[in-house]
Amino acid sequence: MALGLAAYLSASCLRSPFQVRTSRLWDQDRLGFLVDRQATTAAQGALAATAAYHAIVALALAPPRNAADLGAGLSRVCPNASDVNPRYLSWNAYTTACLALVLCIGAPVRLSAYSGLGPNFTFQLAKPDRLVTTGIYRYLQHPSYTGLLALVAGLWLLFAQPDGALFGCWLSPAAGVRQWCFGGYSGVTIHLVVATTVLWKLWQRVIDEEVMLKATFGGEWEAWHKRTKRFIPGIF
Repeated sequence: MALGLAAYLSASCLRSPFQVRTSRLWDQDRLGFLVDRQATTAAQGALAATAAYHAIVALALAPPRNAADLGAGLSRVCPNASDVNPRYLSWNAYTTACLALVLCIGAPVRLSAYSGLGPNFTFQLAKPDRLVTTGIYRYLQHPSYTGLLALVAGLWLLFAQPDGALFGCWLSPAAGVRQWCFGGYSGVTIHLVVATTVLWKLWQRVIDEEVMLKATFGGEWEAWHKRTKRFIPGIF
């Protein structure tokens, strides 16, 4: 149930609540195709499939079952079941922390930004009809990105593990692929490249948004910008 709820809320956070009118589009949006309907729909589908598969493997490997008595049918679902770490498939401090990032921080913060902006919240960068400085925007300038980062971090830590359900079932250690993707210098490099790319693109969008808001609202935006923080209340 927790995985299902996390997947549902995460998918909601990846769905644009409103479609932007072409006349309102801003001319500088460096996220580009990453925020169009096709890309977000694909992300939602991948997330739902991953969460469903993780739940299936978690149920299949729940005690008293184990890799030795899975049976032929389940072996086809998870060929390398003995390589899957049960830590990611049961309630413990780690999985609780991951799901808390999604359920208690990521999704609530991002969805509150949806609610606060209303029709002005669009995935494609567009000129809003007013500057919202109430609700969660009383404390943060970009709460939707704070929520998104917390949500992505929780899902990544839970699903993208070398011995988790997804990769543990399908990447055999004997093939060397898992070691290359997750271990040693190559694994560190891959993770750094992915994290840097995500943060860089997000920062580009932040800058584009702030240029748009300053050009649209002038001194009103500057005053609000000075008295609030971008991502973490009172800190940053």
